[in-house]
This record gives sequence, C-alpha cells and structure tokens, in this order.
Amino acid sequence: MKISPLAICATIAISASFALNAKTNQLAQFMSNIEGSSITHQDYKKYVKKTVLVGFEQTGYQGKDVKGSLSSTSYSIPLTLSEVDVVEQYQAALEKSGFTLLSQCSASACGSIASMANALGISAPFGFDETQEFRSFAIKDDLYVTIYATGYDKARNLNVQVVEKRNNNSTVSVDKAYIDSLIDKQGKYQIPNIQFKFDSDELTESSGKSIEKLATYLKSVPNQNFYLVGHTDDSGNAQYNQKLSKKRALAIQTKLSDLGIEKSRLVAIGVGEFSPKESNASENGRLSNRRVELVKRTDLL
Repeated sequence: MKISPLAICATIAISASFALNAKTNQLAQFMSNIEGSSITHQDYKKYVKKTVLVGFEQTGYQGKDVKGSLSSTSYSIPLTLSEVDVVEQYQAALEKSGFTLLSQCSASACGSIASMANALGISAPFGFDETQEFRSFAIKDDLYVTIYATGYDKARNLNVQVVEKRNNNSTVSVDKAYIDSLIDKQGKYQIPNIQFKFDSDELTESSGKSIEKLATYLKSVPNQNFYLVGHTDDSGNAQYNQKLSKKRALAIQTKLSDLGIEKSRLVAIGVGEFSPKESNASENGRLSNRRVELVKRTDLL
C-alpha cells in the first residue's frame, strides 16, 4: 500500500485542530499519514507534566518528565500493513526531519501490552504482545514523539504522541489554516473529542473544550454557513439512530449558540448509520462512525 503525503495536522496536530510552533510546523513537510487509516481517539492537553518513555531498563521503563502540551492520537490502520511497516515509515519520516531516536522495542522486549499502555498513559489496545513495535524520538530537549503499534489478525492499532516543552503561560490558538484546508479539500471537518452520554444527546463535560475551539474557528469565518451532521454506527434501529444523530447535532448547535454563534449559520442534520467512514463489523469501525462533522454550505455563496 502506498503512503500518501499529508500535512502533519492529520498525524500529530494536537487533536487535529490546534496550532504548534515553527519547529512542529516544519515537521509537517516530512510526516506522512497512512492511507486507509482512520482516527479512533484524540486527546489534547494544553499544559501537563508528561513522563515520556525514553528507554528500557532491567528494573522497568525509563521515563523523562517533560512539562508542556500533549497530543495523543490513536488510529486504526489497514490490515495490509504490519506493525513494523507502519512504525518504520514513521521512523524514516521523523529521522529525515531531524529527530533523534531515543529508544525502541519490539515484541516481548516491550513487556506486556497492558504495561506499555500504562507507561504511555493510554487505554490498552487489542492485540498480542508479540506484535508490539515502539519508538521514541526527540529534537534537542524541546519536542518528543512516541510511536506505538500493536494488533492481531483482525485489527491494527497505532498511537502517536507529541509532547512539546513549553511554559505554563504559553497560548495555543485554533489552527484556522488547517481546518480551512480540510474543508476546502473534503468539504467537511470532523469535530474531535466530541462525546455523548450513552444513548443520549447530552454532551459529556470533556467535550466542552472542543466545542469552545470550534466556536473560535466559526467566529473567524463569520460569513460562512455550515451543516452540523450527526452520524452513528448501525447498532440498533436505523430510524432511531437517525433521530438520535440529529438530536446530537442540535445539542452542539445549542452549545455553539451559547458561545455566541448565530443559530441561523448552522443547520443540524442527522444521517444516522447511513454514511459510515468504516465497516461497522469491528469495534474500531463503529467508534470511528460515531461522529459529528462540520460541513461547508456552498449553496448560499
């Protein structure tokens, strides 16, 4: 399978919607996104103390504490690529852009999947210990990247983390150029980190920051109108799913209105299970299909 060059925003771009400094933007020229992959989870923290996995010792994992911003993005990757294929392609791109390899492990040398996930601060992915591939990289003492892949015969999982060293008073702005580029190319932008309570249109507290950042973007394009399109997986009744997806899109519209975005600029639509991104046959596919997208309207231009 070919690798299609894309901006790093799709790979390590701070939950796919935040601007980084010049060092990270320079890296965008070299990174690649795996064709056929899809994002299954994204998380961004503006300022945290993160223990970056930089080595392995007989007594356990060797970590380095770094204070700064943290981006963590998990992907489902095609079964046609092995864990080694994916990690080595990322490694080549990172080393080409000036990163130094700090540590690596394969299979049982990484320990168990559960212990690696704990060290990385992520949920343990499905997979076998012998499929594990891990690399960590850095540029000087400013920017750290970890790549971790594992899987089994029915799924491949990839986690990419980026830690940028910075002071607590650093600011992070919405990356308008990145969102614009996605909308210009695809006509839509998948809103990251949006979660609802089970079988409900009530947003979880963790969704607040993402909606605030979406409101900031919408304020930067005051003359543009959009659809808010809700999607579900195909679990349950199709008619019910369509109604639920619209109610969830309406919930986001209401939250954006509370943040100063005119409701007339946003039309909430629910398409339920009828426009999947991936097959609903796997849990990763179903997770990917549960989403809300911002779709640009061109009929009013």
